[in-house]
Amino acid sequence: MVLSDETGLVTGMASVPMDPHADYTELAAQADPTDPNAFIVRWLGGACDHDASLTFKQHDEGYVLNVAVHGNLGFPGGCMMLGVPRDVRVVTSSPIPIDSILTGGI
Repeated sequence: MVLSDETGLVTGMASVPMDPHADYTELAAQADPTDPNAFIVRWLGGACDHDASLTFKQHDEGYVLNVAVHGNLGFPGGCMMLGVPRDVRVVTSSPIPIDSILTGGI
């Protein structure tokens, strides 16, 4: 996983455990309840994914977070098309209002 930070605000990134109560049907950013300087990015990936690229940049009055997933789709190759929840914690140098982040991609 690679994150391209065009804001200069990101100080770290790490995977986090899947939240069994979260909705993974669409790409979403959610505030991290344990840290005001972090947010969680969630999406439904696949068993055939081999990497993901995240881009975080400023847009108008807020920010845009895009996610591009790269992988091999289905057969041939033996990869089953199976949904896999993905969670990434992004840490920033200062709090970012979660409603100022637009999400796109996948």
